[in-house]
Amino acid sequence: MKNKKMNIILGAVLAIILVLSGTIYFMSRPTGTQGNKEITLNIVSTKTDYNTTETYKTDAEFLGDFLVENEIITFSEGDFGRFITAVGDMEADDTKEFWSISANDANSMFGIDETPLTDGFTYKLELVSFG
Repeated sequence: MKNKKMNIILGAVLAIILVLSGTIYFMSRPTGTQGNKEITLNIVSTKTDYNTTETYKTDAEFLGDFLVENEIITFSEGDFGRFITAVGDMEADDTKEFWSISANDANSMFGIDETPLTDGFTYKLELVSFG
């Protein structure tokens, strides 16, 4: 009898934790800004000595949509959204490189699909080596 009550209590506590976690996630996830924006995109690859900056006007809400709509990146789909495999013809060697994302010189805490676009911001895609 005690085991049955304990299982019910543990199940209820687990359910509450799951509901709270979901609520916190949905309340704190990034949201895009609707409407026209002017953004700057800086693309850097020290491997190929490439560094270019261009300004764009867009109504996209998230970086991923903007990059795909403007045919700037090649990507693969994963469990966490789109993952940049190449920018232009500069392909990352996934055994030792990746494309880093930053917004106004701050590393993005999200992937391209959850990085919101903000009017006036500068976004940077940089080929970075690891290992």
